[in-house]
Amino acid sequence: MSKKLADSIALALAESGNTQHPPAVLSYGLQIIMNTVIKITVITLIGWMLHILLELYIMIFSFGALRMITGGVHAHTFVRCLTISLISFVLLTLSVPYAISFFLDYNLVLLMLIFLFGSVVTWLYVPGMWGIRQFTEKRIQISKLLSFIYLSLLLLFTWYVVTYVDVSMWQQISLVAISGMVWQYTLVTPVGYRLFSKIENMMILKRR
Repeated sequence: MSKKLADSIALALAESGNTQHPPAVLSYGLQIIMNTVIKITVITLIGWMLHILLELYIMIFSFGALRMITGGVHAHTFVRCLTISLISFVLLTLSVPYAISFFLDYNLVLLMLIFLFGSVVTWLYVPGMWGIRQFTEKRIQISKLLSFIYLSLLLLFTWYVVTYVDVSMWQQISLVAISGMVWQYTLVTPVGYRLFSKIENMMILKRR
């Protein structure tokens, strides 16, 4: 639907002579803008209804910031992308209150395991491939370095909060951010690619 609307607007702008850009370029840019607005609106409404709006924003920011560095698997349509992302973010966010006690009791061990997991994923799979896209050796090394820095800083921040900040809200926010980061690292691995593909295929079958 957003593509058809974007195509119509782009064609109208091109025919009016108010732009020098071809309709295809205008349509692509308009689709990105409209899809972003739709995502933000849907996420905000669901987060507000479930009373997890702040946590959901933090989860998505943690996930998205790392995704910009590492790349990874993509859905083939906007609707599938929105659906899979939203379901995974909401489920992860809702699970945090149930996991916080366990996390606080074993935080040092868990943080070390997460560091090990993130480091191995970074070394082996970052940046994540998609389609026929190719990366230069310099791009690969920069992605790995930024991924390692991101992993280290977030874990250090979480360790500081858990150790020195006796405020449950901050502890929960830290775990939400960690969850988003771990989910993104998972999606960069071959297992993550296969899992995402299976979920997407299930959505296709249900539509038929």
